[in-house]
Amino acid sequence: MNIKLLGNRCDILDMLKELLPDIDFSDPHWGVLATETYSIEFNIGGKDPVESIMLHIRGEDAPIDVIKKICSKTAWRAIDTSAGDFIDFENCPEESFNRWKRYRDKIIDEFK
Repeated sequence: MNIKLLGNRCDILDMLKELLPDIDFSDPHWGVLATETYSIEFNIGGKDPVESIMLHIRGEDAPIDVIKKICSKTAWRAIDTSAGDFIDFENCPEESFNRWKRYRDKIIDEFK
């Protein structure tokens, strides 16, 4: 299998810091972008050059604008692991996140 590399770690960190000035890369393998309504953890791992980045998203809002900004800058594609497909930024990209929130809220309500 031929894996297309994203780039070298330093260039990727510099690009993410430029796009997202509030991102914290105190740990160069694990960045954090925290806002009042969501957080994104950027798991870059230890390989250099970088093969992939896993985003761990938590919160009340889907930060689809952040993901789209990164993909637009880099020509990378983002996979929605809940849906099992690439995110289509032109066709309701936050629907999978909203579906997850409805499920989460249903489970929480059952325990009230």
